[in-house]
Amino acid sequence: MKRIFDEFSAFLVTQKRVASHTFHAYSHDIQQFLLFRSRHENVEPRELMLLYREWLIDRGLSPRTMARKLSALRTFFTFVADRYPRYAHLQELLQSTGQLPRRLQQLPRSCTAEEMQRMLSYKPTSIKRRYDRLICLILYATGMRVSEFVCLTPAHIQLREGRIIVRGKGGRERVIPIPDTVVQEIQQYMNTQSISPVSVSPLFSLSRQQVWRIIRRIACRAGIVRRVSPHTMRHTLATLCLENNWDLRALQMLLGHERITTTEHYIHVTTRFMQAEYRKRHPRK
Repeated sequence: MKRIFDEFSAFLVTQKRVASHTFHAYSHDIQQFLLFRSRHENVEPRELMLLYREWLIDRGLSPRTMARKLSALRTFFTFVADRYPRYAHLQELLQSTGQLPRRLQQLPRSCTAEEMQRMLSYKPTSIKRRYDRLICLILYATGMRVSEFVCLTPAHIQLREGRIIVRGKGGRERVIPIPDTVVQEIQQYMNTQSISPVSVSPLFSLSRQQVWRIIRRIACRAGIVRRVSPHTMRHTLATLCLENNWDLRALQMLLGHERITTTEHYIHVTTRFMQAEYRKRHPRK
């Protein structure tokens, strides 16, 4: 089974071309299940899957996390069943996973336009933090995922054309236009740091966790009490774009969503927000 798992890992990287965090999550999920299965060797496939789902629920996992774990198993089972007919019993496991848990329809966390303005007005007090605002500005202007941001290189930034080429999930590329003010600040940063415009090294040598800490620090300095992350900024941009009558297809291209249904979620978000505000503030309530 180890050899099959190694082949599956290569399949995720070379053919599925999943993002690094997805790869690590799937690898962990599958290894976790295989360990669970080794402790229940004499259990029938359907009962095994029921036990596994109960075990996940007992651990207090959210429906979203459970859905990801079962999705990883389905991908793995399909891979094995297609390539190794002798493991026909895995097909039974595939059929026994049942319906994926429904994800909770939570409102994506977002900031108001006024809160974003306060964050973008951040003025660092130390030389070490002087480029934090630029990081915040790029994330908000582009709506990039943090995993895309940390891989951003000068070679992907076309300052003369005012755009950035982003490589997203599955290796798919998209072009994001950036305002002149962002172009100028990136140009100034590259000049100050003597960065070549054709360099393929990351524009900022930061980990995802470091970017999270930077955004949280700026939000705190801006007086925002609730937790703010790079993903919050992505949600904020999407929500504000829709409130300003953006075309849904254009927003999908900006965010790099593979399916339009993912982008459509923001319609429900803005609609529910409007309904909540109506009930709370309408004079005839």
